[in-house]
Amino acid sequence: MASPQNISVEQMRVILDEIVNTLESPEYSSKLDEAKEAAGNEMLKMMQLVFPMVVQIKMETIKRHGFTSSREGIVQFTQMVRELESVDSEVAPVRNLKYLTMRRKRYYQLCVCSCVLIYIYYFFGVSDYIFSRSYVNNFDYPLNVDVQPIVEKILSGKKPSVKPINYYPYRFLTNSGKCSTLDRLDLFIIVKSAMNHFEQRSAIRQTFGREGILPGKEIKTLFFLGVAESPKSITQHQIDEEMAKYKDIIQIDFLDTYFNNTIKTMMSFRWLYEHCSTSDYYLFTDDDMYISVKNLLDYVHSESEGDRQLFAGYVFKSAPQRYHSSKWRVSLDEYPWDRWPPYVTAGAFVVTNKSMKYLYSGSLYVKHFRFDDIYLGIVAKKVGIKPVHCPQFHFYKKTYTRDGYKDVIASHGFNNKNELLKVWNEQNTEVK
Repeated sequence: MASPQNISVEQMRVILDEIVNTLESPEYSSKLDEAKEAAGNEMLKMMQLVFPMVVQIKMETIKRHGFTSSREGIVQFTQMVRELESVDSEVAPVRNLKYLTMRRKRYYQLCVCSCVLIYIYYFFGVSDYIFSRSYVNNFDYPLNVDVQPIVEKILSGKKPSVKPINYYPYRFLTNSGKCSTLDRLDLFIIVKSAMNHFEQRSAIRQTFGREGILPGKEIKTLFFLGVAESPKSITQHQIDEEMAKYKDIIQIDFLDTYFNNTIKTMMSFRWLYEHCSTSDYYLFTDDDMYISVKNLLDYVHSESEGDRQLFAGYVFKSAPQRYHSSKWRVSLDEYPWDRWPPYVTAGAFVVTNKSMKYLYSGSLYVKHFRFDDIYLGIVAKKVGIKPVHCPQFHFYKKTYTRDGYKDVIASHGFNNKNELLKVWNEQNTEVK
């Protein structure tokens, strides 16, 4: 048996002949004709009625030739068929149907056509789009209960009858007393930082994270980090020195990776809820953002009055990506609905004190999801908070001009320390 990687043109023709012979057999021929008659000329019905039968036969056949009997095996087989069809004249017989009868030609073409369509169907996640459930009519993301009264009971000091389903089992390895001596804060800045982003943290300490930048305002900043696989790495040693010097890092014992950003975000919410629940506003930001604290406070004071809920930033209304090559692919098993709830992009967003408490308490009753901005959008919907779009937040890197940035609250893409220092100092000369 040849391995799939080394199959020749002749071997491929043998496999295709085996598939066609099976399709022509009395057991399958009549069933296939009935399915094609029921489907007519409608492509969707062909994909629902005819192609699954052909694919099942192909899966059983190619398994005997070293392919896996799965969708991945079909995809690999289809790719090889397409490659062998496109080569020069010496291998053109794979596509040459002259030696076949008219009926066998139709079966052969059906076999190849179904290969290609199933590949497209699989690669672009067509079935996931077709079978997605309606977000508008049928959104019941777990826990499928009314979360809002549960949250209100928690915040009134009562114990709810429903048990939490999403308490992250991680520990804070460091702590901070930045809130312990203050009755209230105007703003607390939470920076979600990667372990090795020393330069970004240094730039933030010299710009929007510097305490005392606005006279008469109590503003504090902390960086939140996970850990590496090796607790004795050079990076961790450098972080230990950084923590000893600045005392502004909260490290948590989860693995610091991209798809653990939800854990980082919600563990920072927990720390605020347990250790710093007295700030009027909380700004959550990545460590590659430009932030104008003055513009932010001007905005929230104009938007929120008294004890009003506010969860603001750049709001998206979009659908899950289903195609298999995407870094952000989401399967139906993970999220079966056709739309996301409105969500605020995670690069930078601001919440009021009340919203921070609602979102954290509500998250205990909402199943974990690996994208942090989507997850907070789901939690917000569950607890009755409507995300507010603010055009002064930019999820992309807004082209810099002195006048163009005068109203900007947040802009993404400031990985370079010197660039952030230059832009921030130019925009904030009065508070240097």
